[in-house]
Amino acid sequence: MTLTLQQSKITNPSQALDATRDSGDNNAFRHSLYIRTSGGGCAESSATIMTRTLKHIAPKIPPGPACVVRLARLAEDVESKEVARLLTAYAHEALGGEALDPQTATRAVELVAGSADAFVLLASVGTTNVGLAICLPSISTFAAAGVVNVHDLWVDREFRARGLGSELLRCVRREAEQRGCAKVTLEVREDNPGARRLYRRRGFRGEPGTPTVPGTFFLELIL
Repeated sequence: MTLTLQQSKITNPSQALDATRDSGDNNAFRHSLYIRTSGGGCAESSATIMTRTLKHIAPKIPPGPACVVRLARLAEDVESKEVARLLTAYAHEALGGEALDPQTATRAVELVAGSADAFVLLASVGTTNVGLAICLPSISTFAAAGVVNVHDLWVDREFRARGLGSELLRCVRREAEQRGCAKVTLEVREDNPGARRLYRRRGFRGEPGTPTVPGTFFLELIL
């Protein structure tokens, strides 16, 4: 896999996809942008963009349009509804076809929007939002610093095996570093080997039975 990092300037979000078009390399798998302004919001005017070119990591999938990862603007009605839509689709899959009540999804997004330091990353391909990472804040008392917990990470089934989940996690890490956090945490089910492989590739450690690293169990008390 070949990795290229470069910086580009855009003057509005609509230029984001143009800014990542390949310069004559027909083997490029996709390009990705992570848009962030100094104020923590999505780029509305001029912003410095990190662009990333990945070669084929899944040769059976042809090159497609750019993937743009950005902070969701939860104060905007259209944007919050998109997050609720993706959350509903994720819950439908995770709960074995059980539908998430629309009011519950809307309320969940409102709670995230109202939580200080919580944020949502949206991954879009072309003009369609196809994935999200809902991240909630915590604190590391040992490090006396913030912690970002990836509470929900999901990519539409039609867009999987293209590295979008990995790209979302890369951008979560970048956002956490920008905020001066000590670490990023998440939970994963034991019967989800694909997700576990993804998290290991992105550097996450702490699975039970891992040599040299004590395992961590996630427990919950339903109220």
